[in-house]
Amino acid sequence: VILLLNSYMAGTVHGGAIQTKTVSLPPGCKYVRLNVGGQLFCTTTDTLSKHDCMFSSMVSGRMDLTTDDDDWILIDRDGQHFNLILNFLRDGKISLSHYSEDQLHQIAAEARFYSIQPLEKLIQEEIEGRPPRLKSVNLLPYVASGSRAPESHITSAGKPAVKFLCNRQNNKYSYTNQSDEHLLRNIELFDKLATLFQGRILFFKDIFGFDANEICQWAFYNRDGQKKAEVCCSSIVYSTEKKNIKIDFPEAKIQEELIFLLANENNADTIQNEVIRAMRCKHASNQL
Repeated sequence: VILLLNSYMAGTVHGGAIQTKTVSLPPGCKYVRLNVGGQLFCTTTDTLSKHDCMFSSMVSGRMDLTTDDDDWILIDRDGQHFNLILNFLRDGKISLSHYSEDQLHQIAAEARFYSIQPLEKLIQEEIEGRPPRLKSVNLLPYVASGSRAPESHITSAGKPAVKFLCNRQNNKYSYTNQSDEHLLRNIELFDKLATLFQGRILFFKDIFGFDANEICQWAFYNRDGQKKAEVCCSSIVYSTEKKNIKIDFPEAKIQEELIFLLANENNADTIQNEVIRAMRCKHASNQL
């Protein structure tokens, strides 16, 4: 028996030789053959009538069934998850732990169509019991070939922008002991901020900067492309015998300039808290 549940499909199916007719299951019928979106399933009337749902209406005769000449019950749904639906009807429980959240939403949509409320509830509990899904980040800050390259993009973008210059290949002088550590902390902070504020601020990383005298520098631009502030993290210090390059990590100053950059947004307090969290977290993923 094939049942076609969508009323608009009753009658002749155009484009093929299938003739359909409206029937009900014969008295005493124990076995049912289902064609769900082209996939074939065999089950029993006992299984279909275990829950108060669309299938129990089919078995009890409360729903008219449409069949074709081969007597298969045709259900006009995707059959991808129908085996799981049948297993739930048989056992009253199923394991959902290995399904992704997207798949669970697909299964929930099928359960909703068949009016299987216990399965809907089970899926909802599974989704709510899982830890929050990390937001997918597809982010590549702009890498410039020279210190002036991003300016044209900043001017035309209509968003606040942060440009970070990291010119470590400048080895004109030796570096102080903590300079490399501070440089890495500046780089790590840039990556965290670029992740946290993606879509709200443009981030440009200049890792070449052959024409730049600075080694580590932050620049902050407003929506009109005007440079509002600059934070230089490198300086020349003098020792007894020679000059050395010193790199600092002025996180408080960077935080202050970033907050000023976003001050035109209504939620200034929220922005400040977000910036502070970015300073404190060890990994950008902790903020997602």
